[in-house]
Amino acid sequence: MVLEWVLDHIARAVRGFPAYAKPRAVHVSLEPWTIDAGLITPTLKPKRPAIEKRFAAEIADLYRGHESPEGLATVRRPGPNVADHHF
Repeated sequence: MVLEWVLDHIARAVRGFPAYAKPRAVHVSLEPWTIDAGLITPTLKPKRPAIEKRFAAEIADLYRGHESPEGLATVRRPGPNVADHHF
């Protein structure tokens, strides 16, 4: 019931977004993301590596069925592309 509410809320928030930008699955956790838990910095920024490590199983479940050809789920992060740099 909570998950349905969350998904409905997200669907309304991203109504005008293109399909590729809309989340298809979410994980709802009651675990607080705190500085003491190591999931955020003192300036309240998320610590991605710590979050990915803590929620690795949940992330894998969300990507199950969307594996790469090698059989491993991949999460792409935006970053510099070597081809974009001119040497």
